[in-house]
Amino acid sequence: PIIENLPLQNGAPYSSSSEAASSSGKPKKRRAGRPRRSDGRDDTDYNSSGDELDDDDFDSEFPPIANEDQRNNYKQEFDRDHLEYKDLQVELDAINKDLANLDRELDELQEGSPQYLDALDEYNKIRNVKKSADYQAKRHRCKYLKHKLNHIKKMVSDYDRRV
Repeated sequence: PIIENLPLQNGAPYSSSSEAASSSGKPKKRRAGRPRRSDGRDDTDYNSSGDELDDDDFDSEFPPIANEDQRNNYKQEFDRDHLEYKDLQVELDAINKDLANLDRELDELQEGSPQYLDALDEYNKIRNVKKSADYQAKRHRCKYLKHKLNHIKKMVSDYDRRV
């Protein structure tokens, strides 16, 4: 049996959609309640930070595969963790998408209007969700699983090339 070539990254979900230029081509206005980072990016990218994991972190837990049984065990672990990873990714992406949509909506609304204030309240609620311990734990778990899955995939691929 061969491991399925399931993508560990689906492209676009890993890039922050709010980093793209607005459709109007105008620079974004700074508004109260919507702080921007000093580097011009926002914090929607949950797959990068200063505490990146290295594949070496998994070398002792998942050493090179020696036989078919070990390969099958790695594949079972990969499949189980991949499902969890995909579920987390969907949940975190939905939050980031909602935030990006509200960001675009705020750019189009008249500042101070009732619609603007409602959208700003929702925007700030979602930003608070992103600051919550629950969201941060899910974000960290997603990053951990991504690196673990990449390592397991590499071990299986290396084994398959050897046999």
